[in-house]
Amino acid sequence: MRKRLSLKSYYDSLSIEEKEKLTEIKNLCLDMMRQYGVGHFKFRYGIYQYRLGWCSGDNTIGLEVRFVVTTDIQIIKKVILHEIAHAIVGIKEGHGQVWIDKARELGGYAEPKISRY
Repeated sequence: MRKRLSLKSYYDSLSIEEKEKLTEIKNLCLDMMRQYGVGHFKFRYGIYQYRLGWCSGDNTIGLEVRFVVTTDIQIIKKVILHEIAHAIVGIKEGHGQVWIDKARELGGYAEPKISRY
């Protein structure tokens, strides 16, 4: 059985530049959250195999750390807007039409599943 990668061990393995990028993206996300009226949400990184970002019922928006390290900032911004749309309309809306309309309005990805490739 393969041991699950921990966020701390992954972070510890990063270069200084990669760690700086994570800080930059975290600050960008927090700024965008405030700009769109969900500044009361928390932010965190995580390690997931099948998600690039998430918005949870405990008022947290998160990003998959390996995705952020390896991806262009313009794509990351669209994922952040995807998650902010969830925060604005409420997670109970899921990927329904209300959420789709808000995600499109914000300029985020309006598809329920965003492929890494």
